Amino acid sequence: MDADVEILNRARDDLFRDFENFTRKVTLQLISELGIPADAKIVKQLHGAGIAGGIKFLVGNVFFKFAKADDEVYRNDDALAIKMAQNEVRHAAAVLKLKMHLLHLPLMACHRINGHAVIASATIPISREDSLMEGSYDGGRHVKQSNFQLCNLTRELASHFALQPHQINGHPSHLLLPLAADCEAHLSAQDGRY
Repeated sequence: MDADVEILNRARDDLFRDFENFTRKVTLQLISELGIPADAKIVKQLHGAGIAGGIKFLVGNVFFKFAKADDEVYRNDDALAIKMAQNEVRHAAAVLKLKMHLLHLPLMACHRINGHAVIASATIPISREDSLMEGSYDGGRHVKQSNFQLCNLTRELASHFALQPHQINGHPSHLLLPLAADCEAHLSAQDGRY
């Protein structure tokens, strides 16, 4: 039994190391392509993946967010965008520490290189609209709350951080979310909760 656990732990550690090495190489490539025209870049920007968080890219099965400021959210202050990136990873780590075994997060890394920050997340089996059960994929224009079990899980998560359900401006008063509207809760076709 101990040998099996050791093999599994080694495989997990190898996966983490491979993910970190791969995402670091892509991050270095993204940084090296700053300032060159979009059509000359090797890694192409992913459009339509939201505004906040920075510039988005998809390389293989890994989603990258290059923390860069924009006028709408971070008032052209890259330091604020980088702080957001660090907070995103820090908050994911806090959620993992709760050991809520029914709630899953993707494998993540945050690379800080030469004053830049890039978050990398393994893709998960969800779709923007079909698997979304709670929250908003479009900045709060459309807000969903449709799966009782997953909503109970997000309420439990929120209670660990002393967060209270709240109303979302412009939506019915009975629609109370325990987390920020852009914290999306998804149910995959395989019944995974993300």
